[in-house]
Amino acid sequence: MEQMPDNLENPIVKKYGQPQEIKAFSEYAKKGLEAYEKTAFTRMIKDDDIVLDLGCGAGREAKAVAALCSKVYALDLVHGMLKTAKGFVGENNVYFIRADATYLPVRNNTVDVVLMAKQLMNHITGSQQRTITMNEVYRVLKPAGRVYLTVHNNLFNIGIVHLLNGVYKIMHASPDPRKQGRAQGAGDSGTDLVNLLAGFFLLKPKSMFVNVYRRIASKVRKNYTGKEAGDWEISQVSDACSPFKSPYHNFTVKEISSLAIHAGFRIDEIRDIWELSDKRTLPQFLRKGAFTMVLILKKE
Repeated sequence: MEQMPDNLENPIVKKYGQPQEIKAFSEYAKKGLEAYEKTAFTRMIKDDDIVLDLGCGAGREAKAVAALCSKVYALDLVHGMLKTAKGFVGENNVYFIRADATYLPVRNNTVDVVLMAKQLMNHITGSQQRTITMNEVYRVLKPAGRVYLTVHNNLFNIGIVHLLNGVYKIMHASPDPRKQGRAQGAGDSGTDLVNLLAGFFLLKPKSMFVNVYRRIASKVRKNYTGKEAGDWEISQVSDACSPFKSPYHNFTVKEISSLAIHAGFRIDEIRDIWELSDKRTLPQFLRKGAFTMVLILKKE
């Protein structure tokens, strides 16, 4: 495998290359996997698998997964993150490479599992770039290879369902917090209460009008400030709040499903992370209200 040079103009590199971001991700890496990740990874990763960890950050996933498989290729754009990850992981079967997800320096049909954890796809700007990324993932996977993918929902499309999702989870919450994996923040992407409050907020007419305007503008003016429906800029993605903003794209269930199918994948599962951490099952329609969705894909 050969390395690609950094694109120093990439806003992701600027954002995540900040010392405070690297420190925040390093501290988070020490906490290990979330409960829902443990459930998913132990189910889909085998002893002899080769795993590709895209957007490895400070090495949180790579360190944990190294004990489950034969080899891990951990890729990231940010030199500082990779340097930190190397020092943290300390496993002989993990190899670090600086690379872009839209151009993977990996041969065809060589990887068993690809991890796109912690909303990697949300950070890829533009539908064309996201399509290229999914095609690249499909290319490097062996036949029947698997993908673990998480995305944040485009909440503006689903205020009602998001509200119902939060209500349902509060009503069916386990009385034992250990069963929910809360000890390591399994609900860090949106606790039940946050889901509920966000549902109320997203029902406000202003929020709906903002999204309607964005959708109309993106249809009428293709160069609508360079954005598509679901695109945002966010300043805080970790416990740090570095000065640069990060482009961020939230997905609807339909959008991320279409992206995966178009690349050639079969969708084995789409779940709310709550279902994996609490080991319960949401009614199908309420999954559209998940704050964070987990997709398990398979190459056909």
